[in-house]
This record gives sequence, structure tokens and C-alpha cells, in this order.
Amino acid sequence: MLGKYKVVGLLLAASALVAISATPLGAATAAEGGRFWDDDGNTHEANIEATANAGVTLGCDSLGEKIIYCPNVVLNRAQMASFLARALNLDPVASGPFTDLDGALTHAQNINAISADDITLGCDSTGTLYCPYNTVTRA
Repeated sequence: MLGKYKVVGLLLAASALVAISATPLGAATAAEGGRFWDDDGNTHEANIEATANAGVTLGCDSLGEKIIYCPNVVLNRAQMASFLARALNLDPVASGPFTDLDGALTHAQNINAISADDITLGCDSTGTLYCPYNTVTRA
């Protein structure tokens, strides 16, 4: 069963990364019916909306009453952990093997959750570092 979760997670991660490689913003206005105003006209707008509707992404910030997605912002490993944990409906885990997670880090419990489910081993050979602020590549 874990193999299935890994495949689903990897597919969702790939979809999220594809959604991030967006066209320049330009002058964006509020979308009619869309959740985010800053993805209007973006090639990946439908995928961004689909991942939001599935609860995988919550957006990156809000400007007044409008939630924004930030399609041109690079993702870090901590944020990707939250995408994966939400996509797989993993329960937050309070502690884990990584020594480089600040207890106040927003994504720490999701990082621990994907670690507990053997989705990540961290970023070093000892398995004690996660490197939450390193950026995510397509690889």
C-alpha cells in the first residue's frame, strides 16, 4: 500500500511543480470564479485550481480578502512536504528524526508525517537532516 502512496505523492508533486513553472504575472485582476487572482491566464491555471480544490495547496499569502497562489515563486522542501501530506491525508506527526527542523516551522509536523510514512529519508546520508529551506527541483 505504501508504494501506491509514493506513486500518488510523486504524481501530485510533479503536478504542483508543473503548476509553479508559470508565465510572467503582468497586471493581474481578480478572477471570476477562480480561487486565486494571480494565476489568471496562466497555462497551468486549471491544474492550480484542481490542486487547491483537492486541498493540496492553500495558496501562499493573501492580499486583503484575495488569496494568492504565487505561481512564479520557487517551492522549498518544507512546503512540498505539506503538499504531499495534504494530498495523502497524512496526520501531522509531532516529532521525527530531523535535527534541523525549528519547532515553530509551519511545515514541521508535515515533514515528520512524510518521514514516518517513509516518503522521505531527508537530505543527508545520516538521515538526520531534512534541509527544509532548500528549493525543490523537478528531479
